[in-house]
Amino acid sequence: LKSGPPTDPTVMNTCVESKEAYLLSRQWLNYARSNPKTHKIIAGGEIDSSRGYFVGPTLIQTNDLNSPMLKSSIPGPVITMLVYPDDALESMLSWLEEPKTSKYVGSCAVWAGDRKWVRWLTDRILTVVSNVTINEKGSGLGFGREAVSSGNRSAGTGERTGSVENVMRWTVVKEVWRM
Repeated sequence: LKSGPPTDPTVMNTCVESKEAYLLSRQWLNYARSNPKTHKIIAGGEIDSSRGYFVGPTLIQTNDLNSPMLKSSIPGPVITMLVYPDDALESMLSWLEEPKTSKYVGSCAVWAGDRKWVRWLTDRILTVVSNVTINEKGSGLGFGREAVSSGNRSAGTGERTGSVENVMRWTVVKEVWRM
């Protein structure tokens, strides 16, 4: 993905919001690199501060249910995923529903063909996550539309950017009467 200034319409990745966010993202990428038995960078992982605080889109896979990367708010385009066997779904959902799991829970993506099962799963996880995407790219991929406030718990307001609820949060409704 091309990185650069947000004013360039051909850019798909721009810099993070601050030096602190850049340093924190770099710290998490270094954590993943220094724990190769439990973390693997599947894609991305590039960082560059030579012309701004750029963190490349990164996908990290972990096999550690207690990984701090699953329980932390990581600035920048860094996603940590946990792959688990199909027969462990019920225990994974129970783990996810526990408030002590993490105070940050944002979006969820589901790929499946059984509509009845997808409905059951969606109903169950909507108590925890704010966005569920089914058989489609993740909700954060609406470029320029994913808000800092889109997560649940301590990650934000639980609203989708562009939704009526989100717009209402930042506006004041006034009624004007004319005689």
